Amino acid sequence: MLCNPILGYFKSDWIGAVFYYLRNILHDHPDGPCVAILNNIKNAMGPNSTILIDDLVIPEQVEGSGKDEWVATLDIAVMASLGAQERTKSDWDHLLDSVGMFIEEFRTYDSLGNSVLVVKRR
Repeated sequence: MLCNPILGYFKSDWIGAVFYYLRNILHDHPDGPCVAILNNIKNAMGPNSTILIDDLVIPEQVEGSGKDEWVATLDIAVMASLGAQERTKSDWDHLLDSVGMFIEEFRTYDSLGNSVLVVKRR
């Protein structure tokens, strides 16, 4: 195993990496395990490291469109199967703030809300 951010194991040359990329990882976990994962990565980060979180960012309010129905269905599925949740931008802000991190930049790259969060340590 080269890397296990859940257990806090990183291959030695990954300590202080420039980028840590998480794609559709954190939405599989409730806040508690996400805090553990992010703290483990934070402990491995160097002063110039960045985390790229590539995940869904759902709207703060749904408007009843087909896209919103899909997002609501996905959120319920993740909650029912994994005990986790999809997150709004304010949910991401709160989660990251709880581990001493912040969103430096936020880009949505498709119509469903898939986004990249550029995350730094405080």
